[in-house]
Amino acid sequence: MKNSKKIKATYKLEIDGFKGPKITPADPTKISPTDFVGLQLPDDFTIPATVKTIEAGAFKGMKLNSSFQIPDTVTTIGANVFNNTEIPKGFKMPKAWSVIVGTSAFKYAKLPEGFVVPSTVKTINAGAFEETKMHPSFTVPDTIEHIESAAFKHDDSSLPKSFRLPTNPKFTTITSNQFQNTYLNDGFTIPKNVTSIGRQAFWSARLPIGFKVPASVSSIDYTAFGHSKLVAGAHVEDLNGKVIDWIHLDLSNKAWYARAGFIVVADKPATTSPSSSAPASPFPTKSQINYLTEEVFSNTLDSKKIYTDAK
Repeated sequence: MKNSKKIKATYKLEIDGFKGPKITPADPTKISPTDFVGLQLPDDFTIPATVKTIEAGAFKGMKLNSSFQIPDTVTTIGANVFNNTEIPKGFKMPKAWSVIVGTSAFKYAKLPEGFVVPSTVKTINAGAFEETKMHPSFTVPDTIEHIESAAFKHDDSSLPKSFRLPTNPKFTTITSNQFQNTYLNDGFTIPKNVTSIGRQAFWSARLPIGFKVPASVSSIDYTAFGHSKLVAGAHVEDLNGKVIDWIHLDLSNKAWYARAGFIVVADKPATTSPSSSAPASPFPTKSQINYLTEEVFSNTLDSKKIYTDAK
């Protein structure tokens, strides 16, 4: 057999309006979700500085090259842009998301070690990190003021042990479906800056032992803890471990009552004499408080002995 010879050749790639060796979008000002169908980005792929808009789902399900970044010239990024995408190590949050992380931005994505939500971010939009595979070092900065619905929802999986809610005084609400079906690890707490817990916020969640609703909370949607499981820890390997049947609610000098679909915590009124003409107190007896508390945690596993500090 004759020795084969290596042949040097150069070529230009052209697929669906893209030309190489660097792929350039047909519209120099935007990237559309159909632009990369069937393509694997080359190692030297860069987004041109002419691009101002990245449309919804543009990089959905794609494998990004190791040097992938979104330039500061991009001002608008659509929803689901990195849905089910493996984010390369070294990726920096784009300037367009420096204050608000987009809706479903990293839903189902895989985040690398060193991924950082910058301290400039104030809002995390709905579903931004829903079902996201996070590195154990992932954290949420205390600068966050608002986290929208289901931003960290994880069905039947756990958040990193490092995950903590912001302690920023402006962060006051755990919004709807936030931790629905999510395994919460030991050490997870509701910070004292939180005043309200929304609809199904912890629905069917696995709550760690010692989980506590702080006295700062003044309203809890009646579905907030429905079907939640109170377990000894929330490590995946311990989910079949000991089940506890109580949860501590710090209600000293507080009382619970139902109003407009919410269970509300409020300061107890001063005691009045039997002859007082003051109107009847809206606050229930302790047995009623315990009943309402059980309603908040409706269908929790073995929730017959829910404990409160209410007097």
